Amino acid sequence: MKVQIEKLVFGGEGLAKLPDGRVVFVPGVVPGEEVRIRITKEFKDYVQGEVEEILSPSPHRTDPSCPYYGVCGGCQLQHLNYEAQVAVKREIFTETLERIGKIRPERLERLTPSPRPLGYRNRLRFHVEPSTGKLGFVKRKSHDLVFID
Repeated sequence: MKVQIEKLVFGGEGLAKLPDGRVVFVPGVVPGEEVRIRITKEFKDYVQGEVEEILSPSPHRTDPSCPYYGVCGGCQLQHLNYEAQVAVKREIFTETLERIGKIRPERLERLTPSPRPLGYRNRLRFHVEPSTGKLGFVKRKSHDLVFID
C-alpha cells in the first residue's frame, strides 16, 4: 500500500496514516516521501510497516556511511543529510517538550549542530558473545548481536 510520510518521531521511524485512519510507523524513511509499504505487525493502537519501494525520494535522502546501518540498532537517521537530521531532532525535541512537559517553547534560543556530523559520540556500548568473545551491537528490534569489524 502507498503512504505519505508526515514526519519522523522519537526513535527515527516515519509516521504516516493508512487510508483507514490508523497510524503506521516505518523505519528508514524521510518526511515528505511517498513509499510503498507492507504491514509487518498490527497492534491495538498502531501498525508497524516496512518499506518495499520508495516512490518519490526526498532530496534530503543520502547514502548511510556505516556498513551496519539498517541492521544495527545504534543509529536511526544516517539516511538523512546532516542538515535534515538537525531539523528532525529539533522538531522531535520541541514536540516532546509540548506533549510530555506541557511546555510550549515559543522559540528555542539555539540548537548547536556538531561540527562533526559523524564520529562525535563519546560512548559506545558493545556487547560480547560469550562463546566466541566477538564484539557487536544489538540488532534493531531484537536481542541478537550484529558483529562488527
